[in-house]
Amino acid sequence: MKTLSQIKRVAVALVVCGGIGQADVNLHEGLWETVSTMQMSGLQMPMSMPPVTYRTCITKKMLIPKQKEEQKNCKITKQEIQGNTLKWEMVCSGEGAMKAKGEITYSGDTFEGTTVTEVNNPQMGTMKMTSHVKGRYVGECKK
Repeated sequence: MKTLSQIKRVAVALVVCGGIGQADVNLHEGLWETVSTMQMSGLQMPMSMPPVTYRTCITKKMLIPKQKEEQKNCKITKQEIQGNTLKWEMVCSGEGAMKAKGEITYSGDTFEGTTVTEVNNPQMGTMKMTSHVKGRYVGECKK
């Protein structure tokens, strides 16, 4: 089903945002394990997706955890750091076009964040997805 394919791309795009330059957040740079959960509304039957767990290297230059897959047609339109919290806005064009707002707060060896994404699906109307992420530092990154 085309909609499930779009949802998978959206879920991947939620955590693909690139770097924002050097930041002075309370972050232990290295390998992190991230668990992401997502709830969708705006559908005839709201639903939750099963949790997704992945590992990725996070540095102060690349603060947003990302999976290996990337959404190539996404662009960060706004980003700011307030203390240990990073906030961003993203727009994706083409198939699976969407807009998203997110924030993540680092606390040394852990982080927590939320992203709210809106996708306009021609068959189903506007879908709203809320993704919650939690992460923990697990060690050094392999070079």
